[in-house]
Amino acid sequence: MISPLSASATGMVAQTKRLQASAESVANVSDQAYVPQEVALSEGPGGGVVAEVLPPSPAEPSPRLDIEHELTDRLSALRAYEANLAIFQAGAERLDALFDMPA
Repeated sequence: MISPLSASATGMVAQTKRLQASAESVANVSDQAYVPQEVALSEGPGGGVVAEVLPPSPAEPSPRLDIEHELTDRLSALRAYEANLAIFQAGAERLDALFDMPA
């Protein structure tokens, strides 16, 4: 079982990958040959989250970037990052309180 601190840390890393992929896709929106990146989230070994940037599928035609969808996805990733950060901070505060207890 993964600790709450580790789980929230992997969540923050995963959401950062989502934000980076989205930023790259938006930055290349005017490039007709660019294929927007997609990120798949899955459970990591022992818990937590793993984010994987998916390679473009050569069999499918290149999808065009839907900027409204991209902005909504960015907000979702940002809120998920903030939620994981709040969990991480709460866990860290509890650990600090535990170590500050008199013996």
